[in-house]
Order: sequence, then C-alpha cells, then structure tokens
Amino acid sequence: MKNEIKYIIFCLIFTTSIIVAHSLDKDSIVHIETEQDLKNILQNNLGPSAISFHMDHCGWCMKMHPIFEDLAHDDQFDHITFYSVNGPILKAYTHTKECLNQIVTGYPTIFFMNQGKLVDKQVGGAGRDVLAKKLNGLSSSPEKIKKKKKTTNKNKKPKTSQQQKIAAIAASKMKGA
Repeated sequence: MKNEIKYIIFCLIFTTSIIVAHSLDKDSIVHIETEQDLKNILQNNLGPSAISFHMDHCGWCMKMHPIFEDLAHDDQFDHITFYSVNGPILKAYTHTKECLNQIVTGYPTIFFMNQGKLVDKQVGGAGRDVLAKKLNGLSSSPEKIKKKKKTTNKNKKPKTSQQQKIAAIAASKMKGA
C-alpha cells in the first residue's frame, strides 16, 4: 500500500511539473497556418511584429530560422510578436501585395511592422546583428519612423535640369488628363 501511495504522489508531482514547465516554455513564434490568418495579421496587426516568410527546402531559410528563433526568445524583444509564414503555400505574394502594396520578392523575407505599417524588410540572408538592429527600429514611435523617412529623402541628389524638365512635362500631362 505504501508503494502505491508513493507511486501516486510521484505521478502527481511529475505531471504537475510537466504542466508548469510547458506553460512557462511558450512558443515565441506564432506559426500562421491559413491564408485568412495571414490576411488578418497583415491588415489588423497594430503592435510591433516581425513576419518571416520562408519556403520548404530553401537553404537560406533554413539558415535564417535559428537566428529568427533566437531573437524571438531574446528578452530584449519580448514586446515584439514573431510570426512564421510558409510563403508559397499561403500565397504570400498575393496577400502582401493586396494588404500592404508590398510583395515578397524572394525567400527568406522578413517584414518588420509597427502599428499596421511596414517599417522595414529584410530580403535574403542576414546576421543576427542586422536583424536585431531592425527589430530595435520597431520600438520607435510612428513619429520617429516618419522623421527617419523624411531625413533620408533629404539625402537624395538634387534633380538635374534634364530630370526637372521630364518631371515638369509629366506634371503638365497629368494636369491635362
């Protein structure tokens, strides 16, 4: 009888510890399984997020996944939601174009989004430092993001006189149309 009680107690403790451990070990990457879920995330995601588009049997995708997973488990990025999408199966090209006016041009591609807007993207392989820098950019407020875009536009070369003439002709044709 004592052995049976010990066994029952052992089973209860063991089962409880597994349940607690499982609840604490959350999967840091949300795997998108349906096209509707993908569309919902692209259209309705307001928080900072990183969406990794990959395809089966892609060498670069397989190299990038452990880096993406490591960043998803990093406490520094707890405020960011990480998503994983099998691009060809869920028709990522079509849905990203439809929802964001952006396309997935190759795999792997990671979209960095905040407040429903695409802030940055990474096409192809990249190291942990590059991706971490882009994730840190998601912490910026929308005002900072807009200011960054404006300051980068100021760095463009001024138009040549030929380019100005072409722009003027195009503008006059637009007004006449």
